[in-house]
Amino acid sequence: MTACFGITEMSSRNQPDHIPNIRQEVSSSPAALAKVRREISAGIAPDLRGQLLVRSEKGSDECRLGYWHRVAHENGLRETKLLAGKLGIRSSAQLRVCPACLREGSARWPESWTSSFLPICPIHQVWLTDKCTACGSQIKFSSSNLQTCKCGEPFGQAGDAPVDVEVARALHRGDTPHELLIWLGALAHFGLTTKPQKRATVRRVSVQRDLATAGAKIINGWPGSFSVLLDQVRQPPLATGVPQLVIEAFPNLSRMVRDVASDMWRKLVQDAMREFVIASARSINPISTPTDKATELQPSLRMLAQELNVSLRRLSHLIDSMPNGHLCIRRAGKGRRKLVVREEDRQMLKAHLFDKVTIGQAVDLLAIQPRRIAALVASGTLHASGAYISRSSVQELTSMVRARIRKCVASEETVSLSVVFRRWVRARDTGEFLAAICAGELHIHSSEKLPRLGDLNLSVREVRAWRPTERLNRMDWLTIPQAAIALRLKQEVLYGLVNQGLISTQVRDTGRRNSRSISSTELRRFQEHYEPLVSAARRAGVLPRNAHSWALNEHLELVSGPSVDGARQYFVRTQALDDFEP
Repeated sequence: MTACFGITEMSSRNQPDHIPNIRQEVSSSPAALAKVRREISAGIAPDLRGQLLVRSEKGSDECRLGYWHRVAHENGLRETKLLAGKLGIRSSAQLRVCPACLREGSARWPESWTSSFLPICPIHQVWLTDKCTACGSQIKFSSSNLQTCKCGEPFGQAGDAPVDVEVARALHRGDTPHELLIWLGALAHFGLTTKPQKRATVRRVSVQRDLATAGAKIINGWPGSFSVLLDQVRQPPLATGVPQLVIEAFPNLSRMVRDVASDMWRKLVQDAMREFVIASARSINPISTPTDKATELQPSLRMLAQELNVSLRRLSHLIDSMPNGHLCIRRAGKGRRKLVVREEDRQMLKAHLFDKVTIGQAVDLLAIQPRRIAALVASGTLHASGAYISRSSVQELTSMVRARIRKCVASEETVSLSVVFRRWVRARDTGEFLAAICAGELHIHSSEKLPRLGDLNLSVREVRAWRPTERLNRMDWLTIPQAAIALRLKQEVLYGLVNQGLISTQVRDTGRRNSRSISSTELRRFQEHYEPLVSAARRAGVLPRNAHSWALNEHLELVSGPSVDGARQYFVRTQALDDFEP
């Protein structure tokens, strides 16, 4: 094959001519080998050196494809297809040009047009173009010349597209790599599940421009805009309230962040992700951090136990006893747990721990013997859960007794309540004796402002006259506090039953004032016809927490309770229970 425009005949049909020529030059001397290497690095095929009429040198800042366009132009070549074949250049290689530079008569295509990550001319600050404005085709090496498209339209005739304000502002920072704009833009456009990095490698100027603009908006609004982006690309959790792992919420994002070339921006992105994960602990769908990166909002179980000043075992038992949904807990396959503790969760745990006291602590609070504490728990006066007693029930009992304190000085011999318990009152009668004090049957005195129960003073005469069996025999009418103790109910619960008409009362003189009273006959009638739902469930072998659903399934008649009349405790009709056989 012979070319009429200055290229000599090629020697082989199956392979390029320059391969044997290179071998011939290389075999001659080491100097020839060095010369070939220099020519190859400069973008000049060695066999074309002697075949071109005009032998131009490649500029230091000139791109390789633009150089060969200039060589073809200087040698009068109308098409570059043959030249592309000789050089091993793909005919479909896409090019990008700056219309403003070409209008100024520039004959050299800068390296930045092809090597820069962003298609922006650094001189004119306009977007490069990769499409002919006349025919609309992509600018390719084989279908273009130095200045014109294959259709003859000069590239300089295309209009200039100035760089967007957002992009210019982001680049003006001076510390923003071009590839970071594309990286963030791809994350915003494509998300995490559609291979954003691969889709961002498309070299079309329109795609790169959209990605750069989206990434610039995120850079300019950092770090708030990046938090919004993380919220958009985050994958939804499998269940509400169950903490997600970072890899579940942001699949592949950690690997993508490690690929960020800039050390500074890689750290900024990692810090922003860490802040987002920590802040998610305050939402209903938190993200769990790794155990070795436990924080105040996402502490390990040991850290939380140290903060609350309790043993790890006690805190674990407390968390196990709490209903599902109160704490955000992620359980691993082997049973390990990861907590996400919000501020309201922390306050709830503190309240639960504060309300649980040991028998020894209850002894210190009431100043009475441990066996009497046990008797009060057995009678229902104090509420217990396992080995711990409810502090609120202790405080409620203390406030009820303190309400009966007389500030005047006793006119007869008195003795402290601790001595009374030790001398005259049996342990099993402790609850009944305190009920007599609350009912005003026994008068108490104290000079202290907030005395403990054991430090209260009582009249020796009244104490000796009090007998639990005699009181039960002669008492036909009970006040509501006395009836509550007799039924082992809280006063608030009994008041609710009275207000709903389940227990009838009469206003009677109780000694110091008129108050509603309940006859012993009415109490027996109530016990015959009604019963607490918890007691009925226990007889049927049902756990108290499942008592309500059990009653609904068995079609028991609920006469009072939270869902019936807003009362604090459920009661069922005894007649309905007689028909039920567990």
